[in-house]
Amino acid sequence: MRTLILGLSAAISVCAVGAPRIAFASGCDSWAKFAEISASLRDSGASEDQANKLMGSSIKDDDALAIATTINHRIYTEPTLRAMDSKRVGNAMRKACQAG
Repeated sequence: MRTLILGLSAAISVCAVGAPRIAFASGCDSWAKFAEISASLRDSGASEDQANKLMGSSIKDDDALAIATTINHRIYTEPTLRAMDSKRVGNAMRKACQAG
């Protein structure tokens, strides 16, 4: 779990270089909800591209969109995250955000 949290923290940090306040501007609960919904879409059979389009349509800030796309990609491709249900992914995201 620690590795997972560090991985999510790294994803947020990499995307937020130069604008760290953007990563946390909407708060950890919002990012946790984003991760939970993304994992739920994954579990229901939506492709990563479909999830990016659906989730990205409500994000207007380019930096936040880059962060969201990277987080979504990790949820779809990282084996540890793929093995987790959506609630656990959301909780891991919240912990990663709070640790950041």
